[in-house]
Parts: sequence; C-alpha cells; structure tokens
Amino acid sequence: MYRNLINFLVIPLLLLGVMVSAGFAQDEAAANDDGVATAAAMDDVAAGTGEEAAATGGETSVIDQIRNGGIPMGFLIALAVVAILLILERFAKLTRSTIAPDHLLNQAKTQWEQEDYAGVEKLGKESPSALGKVIAFLAENREADYTALNEGAGEIAAREIQKHQQRNYWLAVVGTLSPLLGLLGTVLGMIAAFQAVAMAGDIGDVSMVADGIYKALATTAAGLIIAIPTLGFYHFLKGRTNQLALELEDAGSHLIIKWFGKSGAGKEA
Repeated sequence: MYRNLINFLVIPLLLLGVMVSAGFAQDEAAANDDGVATAAAMDDVAAGTGEEAAATGGETSVIDQIRNGGIPMGFLIALAVVAILLILERFAKLTRSTIAPDHLLNQAKTQWEQEDYAGVEKLGKESPSALGKVIAFLAENREADYTALNEGAGEIAAREIQKHQQRNYWLAVVGTLSPLLGLLGTVLGMIAAFQAVAMAGDIGDVSMVADGIYKALATTAAGLIIAIPTLGFYHFLKGRTNQLALELEDAGSHLIIKWFGKSGAGKEA
C-alpha cells in the first residue's frame, strides 16, 4: 500500500514540480529578454523597482515571492506537498490499533484459555496489526519449543517496526533536501543578479544587486520553512514508533510467557 502511495502521489507531485519549474523558467527567460535589452533599460527597471517598493512600503505578496524563487521553488512546492501527505499517512497508520491493540490481546487470551487455538490463529490472521501477525505465528506453531517461538515472534515484531521506521525515513529525506534546494536557488539567483550587473557595466546600479539577492533569498526561506516542521514531525514519529515497539514487545512477551512459559513447550491442538 505504501508503494502505491509513492507511485501514484509522490512521483506525480515531483513531475508537477518539474512543470511548475519549467513555467518559472519561461517567465524568467521572458523577463530577461525584456529587462536586459539595453543598459539604459536595466537602469529604468531598477529605478522603477525602487519607486514601487517605496510606494508599497517594501512589501511583496507570497505569490510574488514564490514566482521570484524561480525553478527551485517549483521543486520546493512539490516537496512541501509530499511532506504533508507523508505526515497525514503516518498519523493515520502509526497508531496503537495498527501495532498492538488492547482488544486483540484480551480477545486472544480469552480464546486461548478456552483452548480455541484455531480461533486464535484466525483472529491473528484477520487482524491487520503487527500484534495480529505475532499471535497468528504463536498459534500456528504452538507445538514448537519455547526458544523457537520467542525468536520467531521477535523477528516478526522487528520486521513490522522496521517497515514503519522506513516510512518515517522519507520525512527525513524531504527535510534534508529542502534547505539544500533552497540554498541552490539562492546561489543561482545571486549568480543571475551579478551577471545582470556585469552586463550593465559602469552604469549598473547597486539596487539591481540588492533586488536580485532579495528575490533569491526567498528560496532559502522556503526551504527552511519546509524543513523545520518536517524534521520536527520526523523525530516525533520516530519516538512514537519506538514507544509502540516497546508496547508490541511487552504484549508479545506477555503472551509467550503466559501460554508457553510454564511448561516450556507448546499446547497440544
């Protein structure tokens, strides 16, 4: 199911980022053709920018800042959407009901005491939780020795927790890439700004550099805005996964000791 999420949501969103970036690139190319036709025209643009900033109090809208981010901003938008989807999926799937539900533990204990071993096995297989897989394994291999049951149940629990840890890892990937991509956008913007001044020559204006760097820094800000909460959610979910892993381990150990600990051997069918 998680692979389907990657195939049908994450990849199309990244492609959307590519298309948005292509649109930004076309707008930027058109702006360069119109704005740097001559050195005198560039001075007029710089002067106009200063007058507009003074008239508006130096404030720009969020849409303008996104457009100023250029190509990297398109990928940052895609990463932001991916991060939101991953966080929602993790909060929906990383719960006690999907790891070690209490009602399943109590129901399995009750049926085991009634010696309904087939019912316990069926109960475990029908449950989508990690504890359900452990219960199904114990009921199916109840004639095995204590050591084999303990090791087998531990391996099943470890694999289930590892799956959740791997899903959490994608949040760390987004949180790591976002500031780097924002920094790349800033560097590219600064290169473009200094290139514009070089083309203007002696008649270039300092405000041209300031305006270019100001626009370029928007990508760094966007990258940090995405990375900080994403990494925060990653560490929170990582801690929650470890907590649920301990609860799963306690539930599995409790069943093994209660069902097989005294005799050291499995129950007879």
